[in-house]
Amino acid sequence: MTTPHRPAPLTPAPSGPGSPAAARRTSHVARRAPPDFEAAGILPVHPGGAVLLHLRDDRPDVGSPNRWGMLGGMLEPGESPRDAALRELDEEAGVRPPALLTFAVDDHPSLRRPGKTVRSHVFAAAVDWSLDDLTLGEGQAIDWFMPAEVPALSLVLPLAPLILRFLASDLYARLAGDGAAQRPALAGPLPPELPAALGLRPGHLLAVRGLSAGFVCRLRDVLDGVRVTASPAAEERPDVILWRPRGEDVAPALGAWRDRMAPNGVLWLLDPAGSDATLTAARGAGFALSVRVLPGGLGAVRLQPLK
Repeated sequence: MTTPHRPAPLTPAPSGPGSPAAARRTSHVARRAPPDFEAAGILPVHPGGAVLLHLRDDRPDVGSPNRWGMLGGMLEPGESPRDAALRELDEEAGVRPPALLTFAVDDHPSLRRPGKTVRSHVFAAAVDWSLDDLTLGEGQAIDWFMPAEVPALSLVLPLAPLILRFLASDLYARLAGDGAAQRPALAGPLPPELPAALGLRPGHLLAVRGLSAGFVCRLRDVLDGVRVTASPAAEERPDVILWRPRGEDVAPALGAWRDRMAPNGVLWLLDPAGSDATLTAARGAGFALSVRVLPGGLGAVRLQPLK
């Protein structure tokens, strides 16, 4: 994926946990009125200094759509901020960090509820994940960025100051370490002819499920005018669905996807084994199917609802 760059990295400043600035912020939040809602977010840091960010869906019902922000979300009733952060990370990326460190607690206006306040609990974690270790569960993408790249991104508006403040903090510097500054390596590019083989055209909606964040990033690099999401809205009808089953029972999901597809939509199962159980479930859900080998040697089963 092509990412914007700034010529110079941010300069770390003493503003992390334990610093006087952090103490003033915590005291300030404690004196404020209780918030209307609470949220939790995580900023994972890779050795070499890259920070992991999440690209939100590009839909009008999403707060700050099509912008990069933290992995995270709203607290559920009775849930602690730490538990919420871990749950959201598991839902959005399919992983859990070895440990969480508290960075900040800040109040800001709600994106979708005018006049309401959200209290965001921000955590950080040292991790060694590659993008292929992560499963995109929500939104358009997950990707690593170096600090110098982040200010040029379109960031989620209320959270941008928190993200930039983190990258200038002692906590970030400690998690990044003293090694060479570099982003985690990404596997080689996908064949440029793959979108056409999948039946994708400009203006199409591509829904993905069970795909690694690395595969989705590489796929986005060869797409032209196609919107990608791991979390289509209930009323949206994907033109193409790309699904890599990860041990789940495919039969119920196949029936649900069949009812949600656009007219003439296609569902691709990236299931190189082409197991008999998968093929039987597809036929039982009312699909016509054929086993294919896609560009790049990718084994798949093409499914299309029977008329």
